[in-house]
Amino acid sequence: MSELEARLNEMRKDTATWKDAAEEMRKAAKMVADVKDLSTAFGYLGRKGQADTTYATLNDTLKSLADQADTVFRDVEGKLGKVISVYEGAEAQNKELVNRIKAGWTF
Repeated sequence: MSELEARLNEMRKDTATWKDAAEEMRKAAKMVADVKDLSTAFGYLGRKGQADTTYATLNDTLKSLADQADTVFRDVEGKLGKVISVYEGAEAQNKELVNRIKAGWTF
């Protein structure tokens, strides 16, 4: 395995890690959105606590942060994927050039 192939494998692992992190953020955003209604989230205490607007603001903020993290993590994943594609293309071209050169050699 060449040095480039080793680095590409490492980048693939990194890409998978970013993808997993994005998925977790999507799950977190959904869970936060699912408990937006204070009475649904906390039942009787939620209705009696009279903190609906404060809780709703906090809920919106948490959902927004989770959505932003999901977007950023997916962006990083996509950029790593593009870098991998470029290097894989370059590696394939390099191998083809070497094969052409070898084809012309006679010993």
